[in-house]
Amino acid sequence: MTIDRRAIEKMARNIQREFDKHPIKVPVQADSDPTRGVLPDPHTTIGLGCVQFLDWLDEMSPRASRVRDFLPTIGIDGAVSQDEAPPWLRQVVSILDETGLVHVSGAMSGYLDYSLWLTDRGVRNVAERAARRQSRLLRRATCRQGVLLWLDECTGGGLGSPQLDEIFTTPWATFEGDLFTVEDVDLACRYLADKNLIVRQPLSLTSDGIDCVENFNASVTDYLAHRGNASVTINNLSNISGGQIAIGNRDVQQNQTNGIAVADLTAFASALRGVAHELADERATALTNVADQIEEEAGRDEPDQTWLLRLAERSRRLLQGAEGIAAVAGVVEQANKVISALSG
Repeated sequence: MTIDRRAIEKMARNIQREFDKHPIKVPVQADSDPTRGVLPDPHTTIGLGCVQFLDWLDEMSPRASRVRDFLPTIGIDGAVSQDEAPPWLRQVVSILDETGLVHVSGAMSGYLDYSLWLTDRGVRNVAERAARRQSRLLRRATCRQGVLLWLDECTGGGLGSPQLDEIFTTPWATFEGDLFTVEDVDLACRYLADKNLIVRQPLSLTSDGIDCVENFNASVTDYLAHRGNASVTINNLSNISGGQIAIGNRDVQQNQTNGIAVADLTAFASALRGVAHELADERATALTNVADQIEEEAGRDEPDQTWLLRLAERSRRLLQGAEGIAAVAGVVEQANKVISALSG
């Protein structure tokens, strides 16, 4: 019996060619990977494309949809060739696949004809962002931050003083993938001007606005708490102890040992939002909602101390089991001190 080595080599090449075209993907349990499911910043072109694509797939569920069918939602003819499609679209598809948010079925004709549908992780991602969109406070805070960062970007790029409507051509005008309204942006600008962070004619950052961007990542809440000379900062709540709350009145003298100021609670809420971004599960949404409620209640003329205490206790329960994340341990300590102050 003779062996036809050429035939065997040819068959091996053909098999390898098929594997190259249609690689086998082996599912791997990767829930412990903190980067799994984490998308780029939604205020970048790639990041915004990712969340918009996920939201569109959710609308198309449960059926699989081709990549090219997404194009009309961004104003592009679905019949274009790959060379005519936006250059970032291929990267969006790759990122969504790598982060485990979508299933991908390939096609010989190219990536525009790939079929995609949401994984369970992708469904949760869409649901969590939809929940965050319901927060009026978070929407307003994000819009204010976006205006500041957009103005800083214009200044840094040497574009001079821009027209306000130009922000709507950038990802800075979005909240969790949803476009801000003209009213949203106008209200943000009024607030920022009132706090001396911007001037409206010509539209530009003030020196305070630059300080807010450079030292507080454009977090207006954090910056105003700092500027108001709060007795307790986001990173140090060691002065909080038991006692009555004195909130919302700058004319009331507040003792560090038996009082808690609105800025203290606002700083705590900001800390909760910050650590929420470190969590890749449903606790992120829950912590953000708790932070919104703390901030909203603290801003009332007569805050409900019992309700604030319950919210602080809930935040501590949500953080239990996540102390392995560096930022969490510090926020748990902050929660303990807020609870102690509210319990007095």
